[in-house]
Amino acid sequence: MSKFKSKELKVGAMVVIAFALLYVGLRFLKGINFFSSSRTYYAVYENVDGLVASNPVMVNGLNVGMVSHIDIMHDEGNKLKVELLIKNDVAIGPKTVAELSSNGLLGSKVINLNIEPNITQPLEDGSRVLSMADKPFTALVADQAAPLVEKLDKLMTDFQGSGAEAKNMMHSFTKTSSSVDSLIVANQVKITQLVGNLAQTTYLLNRSLADLQPTLENLNKLSTDMAKTDLSKTVEALDKNLASLQAVLDNVNNGNGSMGKLMKDEQLYNNVNHTVQSMDSLLMDLKAHPKRYVHFSVFGKKDKAPKEVKSAVDTEAAE
Repeated sequence: MSKFKSKELKVGAMVVIAFALLYVGLRFLKGINFFSSSRTYYAVYENVDGLVASNPVMVNGLNVGMVSHIDIMHDEGNKLKVELLIKNDVAIGPKTVAELSSNGLLGSKVINLNIEPNITQPLEDGSRVLSMADKPFTALVADQAAPLVEKLDKLMTDFQGSGAEAKNMMHSFTKTSSSVDSLIVANQVKITQLVGNLAQTTYLLNRSLADLQPTLENLNKLSTDMAKTDLSKTVEALDKNLASLQAVLDNVNNGNGSMGKLMKDEQLYNNVNHTVQSMDSLLMDLKAHPKRYVHFSVFGKKDKAPKEVKSAVDTEAAE
């Protein structure tokens, strides 16, 4: 009988130990370390907005503790009491604020401790800290989207106001389109002829451009040759020739040289003119009476001209 009782005690003790280990393991998985030194504080919120036990407690982004338990305070209007398990080396002052906020876009909650500097009298273990709840993520989105919604509402109002104008414009556009279609149908033959003439003109223009291509190539070659030519020397030589011609013209105008004297000296001009006239008369007489000036005979016979003729010839020669 005693052996049977001893076995029951052993089984009961093992069950108790198993439950104790399970409890400790579950708490450990939640982040509670029974072997570390920590202190407990609590904050009161009207709405924890999804905060659960084991959510972190942060100070400037550093994890310094966790939410250990959340209770409902029935005697204070069903407010929520959140127990905070904080490391022993973190000093909490009377002005410290436990701010409930969102951790990222996924909506997980976190307690941010805003600790005042220069704490002289830290709060004791189990004290209440000030609390503040941040706006929910949906409320923040709603605040940011409110101006956009207002602008969209105004835009829709303006669009509804301009609906009649848009309808009239579409009606006018439809009417204009019908008129254009009728005009195209009425002038279909002319449009076809115009397109044909345009195609023929384009063909002739292409042929003209093809015929013009060699000329353009020659012009290009000529411009290239002219670019290679030393135009400065050519211009310089032309300038010298013009200067020489100008000097000659100046001499002529001043009466220098033969040409200048001939143009400026009237007596010399008259003498030259008289000489030319005399030579012209002599040539005409030589052509009319060649025997007076040339004596030719096969037998060496002299031409016995009458004395009066000889005297006339001598007189003309003397003149």
